Amino acid sequence: MTRVMIVDDHRVFREGLAALLDGRDGIEITGEAGAVAELETALPTADPDVLLLDLHLPGESGLDALARLRSRSPGLRILVLSMHDDAATVRTAIDAGADGYLVKTSGLDDIVRAICAVAAGQFVLGAGTEQARAPLPRHDPREAYTDRERQVLDLLAGGATTMQIADRLGISGKTVRNYLSTLYAKLGVEDRGQAALAARRMRDGR
Repeated sequence: MTRVMIVDDHRVFREGLAALLDGRDGIEITGEAGAVAELETALPTADPDVLLLDLHLPGESGLDALARLRSRSPGLRILVLSMHDDAATVRTAIDAGADGYLVKTSGLDDIVRAICAVAAGQFVLGAGTEQARAPLPRHDPREAYTDRERQVLDLLAGGATTMQIADRLGISGKTVRNYLSTLYAKLGVEDRGQAALAARRMRDGR
């Protein structure tokens, strides 16, 4: 039996999906939540194997909660189910700790297969998000960056974490992640490690 908790702020969608999934291929719906605060309260009781997580939630977003959930519950498998299919959002979610990503237009069978695959330890990237696998177009390295982007790049080159960057610049972690997503695209890289390497090369004039 695969225990699943659904987090989505649209109650009709959430309850409808729960009704459709419960009992399918050994799936048991053990909890639901409409916001991150509700999720964190209900998570211990629901005790899911897989968290089906929307990113657009009232108050704190699912993206903001991802890294914290990963840190607090390392054994929890997190499958994002979102309306957003752009490469930057997909990559940001994966960098934050998602074990898979599906768009909400996915069919029920695709969602069931993804839940089972993620529960088995596999990584899932659903239809509609394939562009996240492809390298983004590389830009001229002399392309101008904003002052704030250069500050983020300098701190990234020095090995600073997201929260350390936020503290140094006096901005939120969410804002830092937004800057990082933009910088990934400008640098033509796929993840934080590649971005840090590119930032160090820029800093060192290589």
